[in-house]
Amino acid sequence: MKIKNIITYSTGISLIIIGIIMAIYFQSKYFYAILSVGILITFWKIYNSTSEKKLFHNFKKTHHFIFWIDLIITSIIIDYIGTKLGYWKGSFMGIEGILKYPPEWAIPMVSTMIIFLIFKKIFQQKGINKYISAIISLTIFVTLFGIGIEYLNSFGQAWTIQSMPLTNIKIGNYYLIFQTIGFWIIALIPFIEYKLIQKYLIE
Repeated sequence: MKIKNIITYSTGISLIIIGIIMAIYFQSKYFYAILSVGILITFWKIYNSTSEKKLFHNFKKTHHFIFWIDLIITSIIIDYIGTKLGYWKGSFMGIEGILKYPPEWAIPMVSTMIIFLIFKKIFQQKGINKYISAIISLTIFVTLFGIGIEYLNSFGQAWTIQSMPLTNIKIGNYYLIFQTIGFWIIALIPFIEYKLIQKYLIE
């Protein structure tokens, strides 16, 4: 393994471990920002190391700018609506509120998308239809990832869920129906945007 790869993996895994420690042992609400960056670095590297086409391989600076700014704007809109409807406590006002969106919303969206893509690709390589592979990856692995994140948040409290629409069925602190759907949406929003930019702005 090249030195560059070792440094990348070491950095990513170290940040993941630090994030977990911050959540469980220090109950720090900032755990999610550290954890998300670590997950992004680690799984982005895994995806690029196992795929013929690297993620964002044909993106120019303009495409990256559009992609990330749109994710941040989408995050602010979702947070604002969810807060106003009383589903969770948001903090979109002030400097701290604005600064939270890249590490606590945009980066986690892309991290979740990459996990979705990794398992989708694994099942496709097994000869499974790409649509079935996407459904399996989303419903099983993205859901398990979401449950893991929510478990850590039960310690760190980076966000507080107050209620969910229609049903409040929970497993522990995990709202089974709507938080599961929420993590699917978190994975799909950047995936759809990524595909749209490739189709309409690059190809």
